[in-house]
Amino acid sequence: MLRLVSAALTAVLLSGCGSGDAVSSAGARSACEAFHEAFAEVPGVLTGWRDGSFRYDAAAHDGCVVTVVGDTADMADGTPPAHLVHPESNPAFDSWEADLEADGKDGTSFRLRRQGIFCAVEGWWDGGDDQAPDVPRSTLFLISISCAVLT
Repeated sequence: MLRLVSAALTAVLLSGCGSGDAVSSAGARSACEAFHEAFAEVPGVLTGWRDGSFRYDAAAHDGCVVTVVGDTADMADGTPPAHLVHPESNPAFDSWEADLEADGKDGTSFRLRRQGIFCAVEGWWDGGDDQAPDVPRSTLFLISISCAVLT
């Protein structure tokens, strides 16, 4: 049943993702392509990306969004792979500066900046319920990376 729910969630989240033509910056598009490729190599995840607008920090931005969905049961270490695009964890992204970081048992968020481009990385997953530790937690996760020109 969990696999069926995962498949349905994935279909909804990735609908409309692709490699559209309209993006406000070649730099943002290049960033989305790089992040998409980083996750495309991870077994057990589905990735997609689209050009378009998104909201971040109470403002609308035109750029692109990479979406990653998966199941931590399929991950070698059992954790969501948001760290794959953090410069401290992956030398391929060490030219990016990370700031505005927040982590918790239910997710993560950080912003990456480089050469006039920013990317907001947000991850959501179920960290469990301290008040009901016997209730099984979901193993599904969602990671979104939204890139645009810094304003």
